[in-house]
Amino acid sequence: LQYGLASGGVDLVTEAKVKVLPEAIEQRVMELRQQIIDGTLKIELYDGRDVWQ
Repeated sequence: LQYGLASGGVDLVTEAKVKVLPEAIEQRVMELRQQIIDGTLKIELYDGRDVWQ
């Protein structure tokens, strides 16, 4: 099984007590997040093999 944004297995932390990112960056991240969930932005799976060889 693979878990990700669309399945609720992985997500962003949005309840931080201190905001460190500008609102424009947060909005862009949320736009990209929604594109990933909708399937309009495809993310290539990366297993790190080239790093750990």
